[in-house]
Formats: sequence, structure tokens, C-alpha cells
Amino acid sequence: MNEVARKDEALPLSTRERALLDQLEADIAHNLKGFLKVGYALTTIRDQALYRVDFDTFEDYCREIWDLGRPRAYQLIDSYLVVDNLSTMVDKTAAPKVGDGDTHVIELLPVNERQTRPLAPLTPEMQIEIWTMVIDRATENKCRITAAMVQQCADELLQKQIKDVVDKGKRTIGGDDEPGAFEQLAQSFLALAQREAEGKKKKVAGVLRELLEVLEA
Repeated sequence: MNEVARKDEALPLSTRERALLDQLEADIAHNLKGFLKVGYALTTIRDQALYRVDFDTFEDYCREIWDLGRPRAYQLIDSYLVVDNLSTMVDKTAAPKVGDGDTHVIELLPVNERQTRPLAPLTPEMQIEIWTMVIDRATENKCRITAAMVQQCADELLQKQIKDVVDKGKRTIGGDDEPGAFEQLAQSFLALAQREAEGKKKKVAGVLRELLEVLEA
């Protein structure tokens, strides 16, 4: 649902909506460190415009009620959406075990917000592909999943995709028609560039150099 522009024009909350808002706000108040519950609650409040009676925008609601700036609120929402997407591809009954005597079960979904951050800017399909790599790597190495492992797998897949598309672009310049090759390259580059704030400036610069090499070939 789109955000309601003005609270004085908003429809009043129904009894069901008011009860839902109370429940979701209770989750936020008592589980602010539980990123999944908070992310779900914020997503639902935003999508159903449950803030509309008292606030003009979702951002105003987050700032005034929870002291959450827009970036932080959407970071929590994005983390929840990543886990919600990944939950469609895991079999929770078949979790592999790692550690001494194989006593520790590998978590098949992210267990903290940091593990979701490398995946948040990417498409749902790429999130699933990277998370599959993460689970396979943790199983093979008999170790727990960490945020650094997720970041490494994301970097590897993105770099491989960029290299593959650059190769296609070179073949296109050479005469082999590869429809959409440069569109794919642009999408991969955009996904990487979105993570510049996470300290990826050198990787973005590397992609730019590859693009220049293709154009100058």
C-alpha cells in the first residue's frame, strides 16, 4: 500500500487494524534486538499504512515513535525481507551438523542482521544462489556461518557474473550477437555499486576499469 500523504485525510483504523498495530508495536518495543520480529513489524506497519492516523509518513512514524532514521528502519526491513526470501529454499528438517562430534547444527537461515547485509541489495534469485553457496561452504568446512563468509560468497558470485558478462560483451563487439549482454552488465555493476557504502570502492573501480577495457578494445 502506498503511504498516505496527509494524516488528516487518512481513514481511521478499524478495530482489527488497531489491534494489529498494538501487537506489532509491542513486538518492536520488547524485541528491538530481534531483527526479524522488528523487520516484520516495520514492514507490515509500512505496507498497511498503520501509522496513518497520527503521522503523515512512515518515516515520521519511525523517527518520532522509535527514534529510527529512515536508513536504519529500511535496513531492518531489508534484513527481514532477505530472510523471508531465503526461507522459501531451505529444508529446516535437514540441517547439516558441524563441530566437535557433529553436535552443532548449521543454521539454514541468517541468525543475525549482519549476515543479511551483503544480500540485501541483490535480486531474490541472487540471494538464494549466494546463500546456497554459503551453506555448502559451511558444510564442507564444518564451520559455522559468519557474516564474513556471506560477504565472501557474494563477492565471488558478483565478480564471476561480471566477468561472464564482460566476456559476452567482448564477443558482441567481435561480431557475435549476445542480446542484452550490456544490460546484464549494467545490472551486475549496479548491484555492486549499491554496496559502495560497505567499503567496496576498490571493487567498483575495478569494474569501471573492465568496462573501459571493453569499450577501448
